Amino acid sequence: MIYFVNKDIKCVFDHQNNTCGFHRKAKKKYLVFGRNLKVKMQLFFMFSFIVTALLCVLPIEILGVNVCPAGTYQPTGSTGVCIQCPIGTYQNIGGSSYCNQCPRGAYCPKIGASGINYCPAGTYQPTTGAISPDSCLKCSIGKYQNVAGSSYCNQCPRGAYCSEIGATTIHYCPPGTYQPTTGAILPDSCLKCSIGKYQNVAGSSYCSDCPTGAYCSEIGATTIHYCPAGTYQPKIGAISSADCLPCPPGTYQNIAGSSYCNE
Repeated sequence: MIYFVNKDIKCVFDHQNNTCGFHRKAKKKYLVFGRNLKVKMQLFFMFSFIVTALLCVLPIEILGVNVCPAGTYQPTGSTGVCIQCPIGTYQNIGGSSYCNQCPRGAYCPKIGASGINYCPAGTYQPTTGAISPDSCLKCSIGKYQNVAGSSYCNQCPRGAYCSEIGATTIHYCPPGTYQPTTGAILPDSCLKCSIGKYQNVAGSSYCSDCPTGAYCSEIGATTIHYCPAGTYQPKIGAISSADCLPCPPGTYQNIAGSSYCNE
């Protein structure tokens, strides 16, 4: 065997096995050094984590940093001066380098605004950077808006009409009528159901056909007339009691509103 000595490491070369092993004392020394390094690295990372966490949760004032308040900004690269947001803009948080454009559906009339003013229901505001309540435009007839802060008005739906400027609600067509188009502006837009049809709910865009076993004899019908027991009515859209046919001999019907007779 041949011994190689390199400062703290002693290598014992074994010709028989063609291997080189560390001397037990040197191995023990470097194992201890490795464990100490691992502990030091763990302590370093733990300390770094605690410092980072404190920076995140401590108030800025405690850290000795002065920030510009909400409603102001300080451009990147400048120091010492907090500039008020101009009209048409706002900033709702402190420490910002810019101000936000007032969004659609709102206006920002003051210098140094920290919030926005929403346009009321019945109006809309389609542009950014609005500065006056006059920017909130009333919905035209045939349209409505039931929420504040909108950039548009809704078309009046089928089955209803919107007859006022600045409407916040819609007017539903009454039972017995229908309204098939959007944007209707007058009560006359609600059309009465023709005979042979009916509508029993408000706000409909159509009338229903009178069913079998019944007839609808009035214009603007809200209900149907059932054929009496002993008769039947096999077609839809019947318009007269004459459409209720008596059961043929050898058949019967003991209930009203039937489309057939029993054997």
